[in-house]
Amino acid sequence: MSWYRIYRPQTVHDLDSVSVRTALSRILDTGDFSHAYLLAGPKGTGKTSAARILAKVFNCEKNRKAIESFLQDKKIPKKLEEPCNTCASCLAITTGSSMSVLEMDAASNRGIDDIRALRDRIGLAPPDGVISVIIVDEVHMLTTEAFNALLKVLEEPPAHVVFILATTDPQKMPATVVSRCTLISYKKATSEELVAKLHSIAKNEKIEVGSDILTRIAIVADGSFRDGVKLFEQIAQGKKKVALDDLESVLPQATNRLSADLLTALLSHDVNAVTTIFSTLQEKGMDGIAFQKETLTIAHGKLVEYAGANDKRLTTVVKLLRAIAVPLEPNVPIAWLPFEIACLEYVVENPKVALVEPTSDPMVVAKPTPTTSAKKEIPLEPAETKVAHKTEEKREPIVEKSVRKTPKEDEKDINLDFSTIQSSWPNVLAKVRSKSAPVEGLLRATRPVGIEGSRVLIEASYQFHKEQLELARNSLVLEEILESVFGQVLRIQVTLGNGGKTVIRSPHNNVSGKVEDEGLIQAAEDAFL
Repeated sequence: MSWYRIYRPQTVHDLDSVSVRTALSRILDTGDFSHAYLLAGPKGTGKTSAARILAKVFNCEKNRKAIESFLQDKKIPKKLEEPCNTCASCLAITTGSSMSVLEMDAASNRGIDDIRALRDRIGLAPPDGVISVIIVDEVHMLTTEAFNALLKVLEEPPAHVVFILATTDPQKMPATVVSRCTLISYKKATSEELVAKLHSIAKNEKIEVGSDILTRIAIVADGSFRDGVKLFEQIAQGKKKVALDDLESVLPQATNRLSADLLTALLSHDVNAVTTIFSTLQEKGMDGIAFQKETLTIAHGKLVEYAGANDKRLTTVVKLLRAIAVPLEPNVPIAWLPFEIACLEYVVENPKVALVEPTSDPMVVAKPTPTTSAKKEIPLEPAETKVAHKTEEKREPIVEKSVRKTPKEDEKDINLDFSTIQSSWPNVLAKVRSKSAPVEGLLRATRPVGIEGSRVLIEASYQFHKEQLELARNSLVLEEILESVFGQVLRIQVTLGNGGKTVIRSPHNNVSGKVEDEGLIQAAEDAFL
């Protein structure tokens, strides 16, 4: 049997949602209950479980005398007890064999004839209980005629009948029906509630699992207890210890770290890091829609965290979310492509690459320093708002360093002709792609045009490609591949061809609705499409 059925709550105290547990506890404490309840909220939050628990409360042997007294004398019980889950009525409701409880799925029984049959049945006294409980799941699926018939029954039900209506879409219900019910609102489960539920299961199953893994499962479950328990069962069943690799093998879209890396790359305007992350997403076959939702969820969490601060961090997060919160596109060939384009558009506004240290918080970027010691994290500020204080000591710009040959070595002739380079260039591209897909993407918008000494001349059509290929970490990748292909130490020299295509400012309606540079957009298309 599935864990979500084994560990389904059986008493009010066991309910996982704190708000719902509090609402139903009031029914027990006061003994006063309504003839109709409407349980409304997201899927997988325990609406059906709560309905069955209420049915057991009303029919449990512990409450029989109090309920019978209420039906005969209209005397409200002072208090109702939790179901015992051992008497015949409780056991029958738990197993689904009780004649006092009728569960009806409005998605498949949604017509007026179904409600008429229901109306005929509720006139009969419950054969094995005290209260007849009618549970109608997904009640919003009823037709207009069926709702009209249900309304008549709700207005004047028999005293021994309690309706419990459950829905994930209450706004589709007629206001007249809603007004006849006592509303119990459900919300998405919080991460704390989900983690507590999963931790309880792990304890019962004697499974060792870290809180970080349970938290990631909670994020993917998106507020659903049922989805969270099902996912945890899929990962942990048959194991005594759950590791991070187990989570990734079952759910490759659980990319919390990758999402955090993307936010860091976006906030530091690191084009290469952004393209590498999306290449990883594609190569590993990850769920791009889930990746986008997780990235936006983390960013939104930071928006809430910084809301009270009213400082530059808040401005940064608002600007970022405005740029990348594009609609999900599940019906296009590449569903997450608009998200990737929006990320690139955000970055190319300022293509200068910032040097950052990886941190646990994607909204905190380490301040670059010339040495690797004493790394200090500081809150990120938008690049355009940073102003140096007049008395601040002038700092030398930090540049990427690489091992380069001396001028004499650079001028030394090699035993290689240009035709060999041209014929072997597809092989060079293939090897570069295996090592760095972003660098290969940049090279696809260039071409080799000659050789001078030990330097291979490469012509780029756009300034953007030239600047990116001249970065040390990119040029070193290419030079390594050139040495492996041709067996000689070579350097690259990138020139701007075609007269140097310049960026022209003109309106361009892109996915984020902003005006962008057509030259930069064309450059991105040449490099990455």
